[in-house]
Amino acid sequence: MLRQQLGQEEHISFSYLVDQAAKQNPLIRQKAERLKSFGRLRNAIQHGSGLNGEPIAEPHEKIVGEIIEIEEKLRSPKRMNNFFCDVYSLNETDSMSKMLQLIQQFQYSQFPVFNSKGEFISLVTESGITNWLASKVKDDLISFEETRVSDFISVDELAETYRFISRRTTVYEAKDYFLQAANEGRKLEVLLITESGKSNQSLLGILTHWDLAKFD
Repeated sequence: MLRQQLGQEEHISFSYLVDQAAKQNPLIRQKAERLKSFGRLRNAIQHGSGLNGEPIAEPHEKIVGEIIEIEEKLRSPKRMNNFFCDVYSLNETDSMSKMLQLIQQFQYSQFPVFNSKGEFISLVTESGITNWLASKVKDDLISFEETRVSDFISVDELAETYRFISRRTTVYEAKDYFLQAANEGRKLEVLLITESGKSNQSLLGILTHWDLAKFD
């Protein structure tokens, strides 16, 4: 399958094919070492022989199942359609009271924020709320009705830690975005799903790395 996709000839090693495919496919990149171990097992079965010419290794049923599972994921990867949900957002002029009601009701830790024109602005997160409250610790009173969502964004260190993705994005590409950010020392809190990954389109879903944890 990899040989056909990459257009490589028969004499090219499987290990090389995996390395080349890993540059293009996040699933291959995440499973690279495992795939290479399968390749070594195949070589031992096909070319190795022990006493009386019998193979020196045989594939375990569990290994065969794992190989089939990876192949199925490559042929039919799960996409972001599985993560569509009711998206609860805030307007920048909404009150702190409304925001806290949504947090209590849905137990969400971040909300997308839009302006009066319906344009996406940023996120408001627990970090922004905590930072804002800390800045007001000397105040005797805080008005939940007069405080606006926009007040939290200005002090939210996680407000810009998002990325828009298309509904056609695979689960493995989504996981790769979080891995890349971690490897580069960047914060990535959420992936925001729209039709083609543009910020001016309606939100179809919100995805955190915890949502992806159940997918191998």
